[in-house]
Amino acid sequence: MSDYNIWEARVGSLGCYLLDTNICIYYFDSMPQVVRFMKETFQQPRNELVLSVVTEAELLSHPSVQTDELLKEMICGFIESSHDVVEVSRRIAILSGDIRSHFHHKYNRKIKLPDVLIAATAITLGATLVSNNDKDFLDISSEFGLEYLNPVRPQE
Repeated sequence: MSDYNIWEARVGSLGCYLLDTNICIYYFDSMPQVVRFMKETFQQPRNELVLSVVTEAELLSHPSVQTDELLKEMICGFIESSHDVVEVSRRIAILSGDIRSHFHHKYNRKIKLPDVLIAATAITLGATLVSNNDKDFLDISSEFGLEYLNPVRPQE
């Protein structure tokens, strides 16, 4: 069974949430809405927190990581405590290309590759993407079926 098929079987009965980098940073900064979301969501044993390798790279590339050992330990601990860190597969790469190309040709709009890779990872896994990037992810949600949640924005 391929890694993707294992994920399909696991995600079908769980709440799977893929966190964007900005949500991780808000969590480290103790933003109340994000801390509340994390506590409420992940105290439920059926919910899983997953990250993309893109988020892992973005977190570990923060300039302060080189000089702040406590921050580096906190980030590494957070990454290790997630249920999985998902690598970019060919399927994710192809979907990312489709999404970027679609928005470029239809709207003459370029979405950053890391954001598209994260969105395509969530779509491929059937996970809910948690982010505060409405500008890109609401559009991807409406045109590609991305499940998207923004815990920072007041809920309507």
